Amino acid sequence: MVATICLLLTVGIVSSVAFAYLANAQAPLIDGLWSDTDQARIPTQGERLIIPNQYRTVSLKVDALQQRLQSTPLERSAAAQSQQVILSLPLPDGTFGRFQIVESPIMAPELAAKFPEIKTFAGQGIDDPTATVRFDWTPAGFHAMILSAADTVFIDPYSRNDTTNYISYFKH
Repeated sequence: MVATICLLLTVGIVSSVAFAYLANAQAPLIDGLWSDTDQARIPTQGERLIIPNQYRTVSLKVDALQQRLQSTPLERSAAAQSQQVILSLPLPDGTFGRFQIVESPIMAPELAAKFPEIKTFAGQGIDDPTATVRFDWTPAGFHAMILSAADTVFIDPYSRNDTTNYISYFKH
């Protein structure tokens, strides 16, 4: 009887470990910058300018994003050819899309020197090769537009003056 209980416990533990490993192996690959958040827990820090019919609410680890962006190579540079910076972005369907990104300045150098806190970036989809992203990081937060063969996705601050909470939504 004791041997049977020990055998059942062993089988149960091994099965639990195997199930946990397989479940984790199929989880979306994210880089820890974004996490889903309950909209009811988001304090409105300013006016909500964009309120789509359906959207996903996420929180951003601002310091971690800034650190990642500081290591991003300038497009068309030698570093861009040899260094890959990957950024995962939250999609409205609950998944994440991975992009290889580069810094892609759009301001004239003189203007960029006056506003060094405004940075613009571009990226190519890894999971979806048809996807491209353009995004910025400014004192007003993170703003992104993802274009793909299937959809157009936007990521914008939840409300004005909020650089931590965001909405991800389809253009419909």
